[in-house]
Amino acid sequence: MRWFVGIVLALAVAWLAYAISPYWALYRLADAVQRGDVAAVTARVNVRALRYSLAKQVGADLAAAQRGGIASADAQLAAGTAAALADPFLDHFLSPEGIVRLLRTGPTGTPGDGAPFSQGASVSLDDLDDFLAASTWRGFRNIYVTLPADQPREARFRLQLRLGQLRWRLVGLELPARLRQRIVDSVLRRRKD
Repeated sequence: MRWFVGIVLALAVAWLAYAISPYWALYRLADAVQRGDVAAVTARVNVRALRYSLAKQVGADLAAAQRGGIASADAQLAAGTAAALADPFLDHFLSPEGIVRLLRTGPTGTPGDGAPFSQGASVSLDDLDDFLAASTWRGFRNIYVTLPADQPREARFRLQLRLGQLRWRLVGLELPARLRQRIVDSVLRRRKD
């Protein structure tokens, strides 16, 4: 009977450690962003997946900006083409320093006006329930966290963390509309130059 209780306790501890691990990874990422530790941020981000996530968003907005709206039949093709065109211009945002700068950008789109992780790095017991409510698990390997929870929906970032090789890494980042528009404007300016 003792060994059975020991196994159940070990499984409960392992499950608890697994359930807490993405939040701990997010906290460590937020801490690295706030310290400006480029190496630590790069180690916690899957740059290729993040590039794809941002290119898809910026590409869709870029296609809409250039065409003034796209018919639904051509929307997928146009967004894919625009994403391919936008990808080389994302190098500025996805260099190691660019990732830190992007993650420090606040909901208004102004770099340095607050990090999307600022709440994640300083969650107290009083607002822990809001923080946990802002997260959504998708299967066992993916978790989405919407931050900052105290901002209106259109000003929130949505982070996707994925478990791979026993590490949680940032693989996707959905940007607020204002920030996406600033990036699209920047891409359009760079393409003209």
